[in-house]
Amino acid sequence: MTRTSAYAMIVSSLVLLVLNLAVIAPMATSAVQDVVDEMTVMTEEDWSDDSWLNSTDERSYYAWTIANIDDVKNGSEPQFERVGPYTFQIDSERNIIAHDATNGILTYDEISTFTSIGENSPTDLISNINILFEAQKIVVFPTLIEQLQQISQAGFVVGMLEYDLTYTHASIRIAADLQDDYDSTGLDSATGSAAVGNSIIVNWAAANNYSGPDANFTDLTTAFEGVIAPGTTDEDLSLLSKHGSEYFLGFGSPSQTNSSTRAAVYGYADGDPEISEARDSAMHWYVQNAWTGYGGGISWESTSDEDLQDRMGAVIGTSFAGKNVRALLTHNDSTNNPDGLLAWDSNHLIPGFANFFSLADNPAALGAWAFLNFGISLSEISEIGVYAGDWMDGETTFPLVLSGGQGAINSFEFVPLAWGGMNPVTGEYDLTSVNGPSSRMPWLGYENVNFDAATIERILNGPMGLTTDASINLLYGIYSGKTVPVDADYNPVIGGQQLEWSNQTMAAIYNITTSEADTLEYWVKGMFDGILPDFLESIFGVTKYSTMEVNQWLFGWHDPLLAYSASNETSISAGMADTSVGWASLETNKTYYSSPNVTNEPGIHAINTGEIDLSKVGEYVANDGNPQLWWRTSEHYNGSYGLSPIIDASGTTGGWVDGTNYDPNNPPSFTV
Repeated sequence: MTRTSAYAMIVSSLVLLVLNLAVIAPMATSAVQDVVDEMTVMTEEDWSDDSWLNSTDERSYYAWTIANIDDVKNGSEPQFERVGPYTFQIDSERNIIAHDATNGILTYDEISTFTSIGENSPTDLISNINILFEAQKIVVFPTLIEQLQQISQAGFVVGMLEYDLTYTHASIRIAADLQDDYDSTGLDSATGSAAVGNSIIVNWAAANNYSGPDANFTDLTTAFEGVIAPGTTDEDLSLLSKHGSEYFLGFGSPSQTNSSTRAAVYGYADGDPEISEARDSAMHWYVQNAWTGYGGGISWESTSDEDLQDRMGAVIGTSFAGKNVRALLTHNDSTNNPDGLLAWDSNHLIPGFANFFSLADNPAALGAWAFLNFGISLSEISEIGVYAGDWMDGETTFPLVLSGGQGAINSFEFVPLAWGGMNPVTGEYDLTSVNGPSSRMPWLGYENVNFDAATIERILNGPMGLTTDASINLLYGIYSGKTVPVDADYNPVIGGQQLEWSNQTMAAIYNITTSEADTLEYWVKGMFDGILPDFLESIFGVTKYSTMEVNQWLFGWHDPLLAYSASNETSISAGMADTSVGWASLETNKTYYSSPNVTNEPGIHAINTGEIDLSKVGEYVANDGNPQLWWRTSEHYNGSYGLSPIIDASGTTGGWVDGTNYDPNNPPSFTV
């Protein structure tokens, strides 16, 4: 059908409507009707005309650009300027896929090529809001929460390395000394351990002029090998373990009470309290002196380079003598790209520990980089990897008795507890925890929360879990003021009731108190409005505002987040750089502008030919096999729990009144 004939039919339709078809319709003769039918019914042969298969049109575009984009990024109000017109010739190619004469349906695909023919250059740059940004914030929100948990897990490992370099290294070295003395006796465990202990007593007695009763040991096997952390069944805290001296000294200086308790735990108590205290005083004297000599409890940051090398060697289990350990730990600290083992970015959100091992897939590159910067070899990197991997995989645990608790904790157990309450190791509130903002800004009036494990699981992974796609329902409630339709248990459901959003609603959803709901909502808003934009920019290079050519704006720009989502890459950087996917556009050009010839899939359309019912000629049947509007489909309906109604577009766009199909009570629709 030509453009002219289409216009003529529309004009005719309007004229007939004005003349009141209900009155003049009976005057139409069958001869006229036959001619109309013959001229308007479209068959495959009619639609195969070159003028329809290959058509040319023109279209002009105007755009609004933000003239002061740099100021807007710093918080100023935008100043808009209209630019254009940008005029293009549109060459459309249609290809008939099928003709169903029985049902009067023609199926075809269509693709267009846009060519600039105007005076204004489509390479002009325009700046405006990134139309994908807000949607991407919602989509990426659960990823952010998961990333924060991974950061927390990495932070736990970093914290453990700091702890080990400050405290544990001394315990490890004391244990090694005791083990050497123990082994040198060549005796069985009971006799050999007693011999080591008695040597300690002799030295202690001489140094302190002891003149009390004989306090010699008969067996120190329990002290050396048999002390288990409270609340665990196998967490070794004996003096030959890596945390043994820390635990031993944690009972305090020798006194009647402290010595009695410690002697009972370590198996050297005697019926005579004076003997028990003497034995305990001797052991404490030895351990405390060794602890002080090795710098136990002194921060790794304030020790000498040589001692730091020794500490690193004790913790990792291989020599770091002569290596630049301090640089290894602090490289690029407080920058946007930290890569030292204990370094962090300027916001204390990205651990250098993760960046350090990001080169693990390329050992040669990692080895060369580490050797040039720190003087360490691949074998030493491998040992560091074993240490870090055991922490990350949950193989290594931390005995909580060392921080005043019970039991032991690994990195997986640490993350949810530190997020939903107090850090179980430090006894403080972490920056990324739900208490992070409220604990640092108490004047805001939000209470610090301490959720139990079941509540944390419900908040993070339940029906509206923050780490799940269902987090969109929480965000909808917070920012719209209403819940999605929910059932009596506040689970999202089609046909449910929409409730006003309040702290009471949120409390009911997660089974928490209203004050806890206030704290949680404040944290969610802080993440969504504050941290998430920075996360999108730093990880994916996605920003709220974008500057691009008019050509890109209309016909194709590459979005790194879309690319990563659509690629098969496990590496974020590799996925973001994949130009075979990740393209977006406002218009459907044959290929995406500036892409490596990435094609837009042609839309497949089905329309009515009028062969069966003349009144339906040209009417829409389906697009890509679906008769529903693409933004009002069953999928949208189900995904929005009924808030986005289904709209069936079949029967729209086309058709006209011909005198036989006009019903004044049901007039034909020309609605798109």
